[in-house]
Amino acid sequence: MSFENFARAHGVDIRRLNPDGRIHRCPTLAHPRSDNGAYLWDGQRGWVQAWDGDGEVHWYDDPHARPPSGQALRERARQRAEEAERTRRRQERAAATAAELLKRCEADFHGYFRLKGFPRERGLVLRQYTRTKRLVTGFAELTSEDVLFVPMRGLERNALLGAQLIWWDSAERRWVKEMIAGMRAKGAVFRLGPSAADETWLVEGYATGLSVLAALRQMHINAAVLVTFSAANLIHVAEMIRGRVFVFADNDASGTGEAAAKRTGRPYCFAPTVGWDANDWHAAAGLIPLCAAIARVRREEVVDQT
Repeated sequence: MSFENFARAHGVDIRRLNPDGRIHRCPTLAHPRSDNGAYLWDGQRGWVQAWDGDGEVHWYDDPHARPPSGQALRERARQRAEEAERTRRRQERAAATAAELLKRCEADFHGYFRLKGFPRERGLVLRQYTRTKRLVTGFAELTSEDVLFVPMRGLERNALLGAQLIWWDSAERRWVKEMIAGMRAKGAVFRLGPSAADETWLVEGYATGLSVLAALRQMHINAAVLVTFSAANLIHVAEMIRGRVFVFADNDASGTGEAAAKRTGRPYCFAPTVGWDANDWHAAAGLIPLCAAIARVRREEVVDQT
């Protein structure tokens, strides 16, 4: 496998490989217009990282490369240790930034909820949030009004790791989703529903989670929904949860959502139309089809256990 294909397997989109042994930022497959990815490549060895994926550094070794010398191995170990320390510091800064932003949030309505069919939903909203964007010619300070703040907490200890920010970019006429730079996304979730639940449903996105939770409530099922923010993290989170666990996958054209659901080994369902998630299905056909899909998967789980 080439380094570029290795990068793509981990969600990083390297469009112009620079083999100078330095760290370079690049887009990711999930956000092709961002610089949420990073890589280092010296022509034989390197690593990749996707901030909007699992946030972990993944090292690559060329099987056709000559065996490294003792000095090269020591140098590589030093580089790994330094990168691990840099990653730790970035994660600490991201968590601190999220904590400061959380203090500024107000519980309020948001345009994203209206778009997704939940006009009476309230969330954490940031007013006049200023961020830095890297441009070709340098950096620019951009102010976004009414940014939806979605806390991302570690599943193990509920510690605040960062956040997903959602806002309408009036210049580009599109909705933007962005994680706080440098945060640890692996194992980070946003919980919807009761803290004490009989079962757990895993989804990728916030709006998907709201639709699945609405269907579960319609059926009077005591269940929680965990938003995992990516297919890779959904797989990781599924390994950490005990008890009854189900997946409501995205029906991506690439098949990524269903593939992730299969890898969890948990019962799953997804919308029938390619390109849809549960919220798209909800918007097009109401809650009844979602309820039917949930009921079918729960019945199948019971049959499998008998």
